[in-house]
Amino acid sequence: MNVKINSDGIIQTYIKVLVLVLLFFGASVYLNYATDSYWLFTSSFQVLARDMLVRNGRPVIALIYWIASFFNITAELFFYISSALSIIFLSISIWILQKMLKNYISDENLRILICFISIANIFIIEYFMFIEKCGFILSILFDIMGVYYIDKYMRTKKGKSAIFTVLFMIPAIFTYPSTVALFVILGLVFALLNADDIKKYLYNTALVIGSYAIPAAIYYGVLKFVLNSNRVSTSNNIIYNVGKAGHIALSQFVKTYDILPHGYYAVLTVVLIVVYLVIALKSEKRPMYLLHLIIQILFTFLFSTASIIQGSGWSVMRIVYPIASLLGVLLILIMTSKEE
Repeated sequence: MNVKINSDGIIQTYIKVLVLVLLFFGASVYLNYATDSYWLFTSSFQVLARDMLVRNGRPVIALIYWIASFFNITAELFFYISSALSIIFLSISIWILQKMLKNYISDENLRILICFISIANIFIIEYFMFIEKCGFILSILFDIMGVYYIDKYMRTKKGKSAIFTVLFMIPAIFTYPSTVALFVILGLVFALLNADDIKKYLYNTALVIGSYAIPAAIYYGVLKFVLNSNRVSTSNNIIYNVGKAGHIALSQFVKTYDILPHGYYAVLTVVLIVVYLVIALKSEKRPMYLLHLIIQILFTFLFSTASIIQGSGWSVMRIVYPIASLLGVLLILIMTSKEE
């Protein structure tokens, strides 16, 4: 299950992934404008870099802008470079995840498709609307690398894997924090796959949450005490924010920001939950499977709306992007349970 550079068929498999990504997101390479894009075309990379660092608390994207400024790249050229990098980063992310699942799902094409749905879910579309799209997708790649190393730590218990997990999650959250819930959502899958009983499963789950909590605490501290960013809410009305997050999560799970017909995504998710329940009830690991289903659903909603609960986010799809990965995760759970 290790990701090895010299694995057989690596090029062929990556080409499959790349073609799939291009089919869905290849059109993003054509120059187009979101609201923020006009600011870049009428301003400078230095101004955007400072804004990304000081106001938004995204030093990695700020660094990307600074590099563009250093090499005196035009805004239009930066758009094309950013688009190309986003395609590459997304393809690598999907390739890594499908490779991790090779021992659990034997059919390569099915494995690639499921991993695509899990990472490039319907809410990722908004990331490709922004000129800094490469930063958004780079954050996702960091998340996937974090999942890779936390899975490796669960299997080998080698401390360096735990260290690498945190080392990848820190740049992930400092690139774009709203993607980081993806690490928890996918990490929980491997918490289950690496457990033989409930005790081991809960231990693995605690590892995933801890690997999220450390970078999150560092990020919060830097924003609040170093950058004094307004991204950190001063609101004490946690009940209101929890209610707001819950309303957004449930309503957009049904409406999907009008990407799909209302109710379509929710109904499909419920169908997959029922299928998983049928498999779980027939399994010798029934208690652990049922517990995992509850945790997977609750944590998917909770961590995906964390920024809204803190009062530092908005009800837009790029903020709650990871929540739409539940469909792909359920498919992974179904397929891995069937092929035990």
